[in-house]
Amino acid sequence: MIIACFFWILVLTLFYIFAGYPLLLLLLSALTPRKPLPAPDRLPDVTLIVTAYNEEAVIKKKLENCLELAYPAEKLEIIVVSDGSNDRTDELVGGFADCGVTLLKTGGRIGKTAAQNEAARQARGEILVFSDANSIWEKDALKRLVAPFHDSQVGYACGRLEYTNTREGSSSFSEGLYWRYEIFLRRLESATGAITAGNGAIYAVRSTDYFNFKSNQSHDFEFPRHMVLNSKRAVYVHEAVAREKAGTTAEDEFKRKVRMLARVWGSILRAPVLPGALLPNLSFAWKFISHRILRYLAPFLLVLIFILNVFLYPQGRLYQILYLIQVTFYSLALTGAVYRIKARAFYLPFYFCLFHYACMKGLLQALLKHPPAIWEKAGTTRT
Repeated sequence: MIIACFFWILVLTLFYIFAGYPLLLLLLSALTPRKPLPAPDRLPDVTLIVTAYNEEAVIKKKLENCLELAYPAEKLEIIVVSDGSNDRTDELVGGFADCGVTLLKTGGRIGKTAAQNEAARQARGEILVFSDANSIWEKDALKRLVAPFHDSQVGYACGRLEYTNTREGSSSFSEGLYWRYEIFLRRLESATGAITAGNGAIYAVRSTDYFNFKSNQSHDFEFPRHMVLNSKRAVYVHEAVAREKAGTTAEDEFKRKVRMLARVWGSILRAPVLPGALLPNLSFAWKFISHRILRYLAPFLLVLIFILNVFLYPQGRLYQILYLIQVTFYSLALTGAVYRIKARAFYLPFYFCLFHYACMKGLLQALLKHPPAIWEKAGTTRT
């Protein structure tokens, strides 16, 4: 009886994580009065910061894209902070000096966050805007991104990242599908107060609200929570669009997710009183626990559910059906992993398991050692 009760509590918790939370957000969003985004007419002074490590393959296209943004040149400062690049990145950026692009060298590898801190100290803009070297923005993206800062309570704004290669392979398709689900949640979270995380491709921070996080911390995860703890809002701007390619192989995506989740787990473990600190803002605390902490604990729930289901198997047809569903799902995932079958019936279960294995490995890394401040990306080197 105790095992059965525990089993159903875990099943209901898992249902809440993946379906109950989105449904509650949807309901809350429908009941929340909508405020239209301000028209992007009053344009503040902006510093656009691009962090680069050995980005010779994409940096020229990125800077051309930055210079083509529909934003007054006299109000736009562009800084490329080169995090110890040893290819032609610095040379290529130097070629844009006459266009007003500033090259800032760190003098050695210090990591993305530390490099951003260096650039922020030299920036002159009222709004600090950040982007990755491989992200290409729509022309009006910058105007759209800074529009929410007309509201003095907004300290952070994140735009929409779209993947351009979701039809080119099973891995990129799966990542694109997962990301669309994330965007759906972020739109609802923003509509009901504040988002719980951003993305590195397109986001902005008011310069007076910028905080020097440690080199092994990530802006994507830290800034939204930091804003709420300081009585500011972190919002999502669906109309501000950046595009880039998703990882083309499962190995690339797995390494990226482990790296990201190790940082996230490290931040959570370093702040054991986090839920209590967020209690003054119950709405954000609920979102953070639901979308971040419970989501990343999901793989442990999945393992426990399967183990308990084994013990409950003799106790009735319902438990036998649930057991067979799990065995079938994990068999499809294992087959997809071993034989790399691209059919979605195999690859989607494989991707689902891959993500949750990355959650577990990220926690293990965070427990055993500090998340790294720098890393090498498979295939190409990136900060």
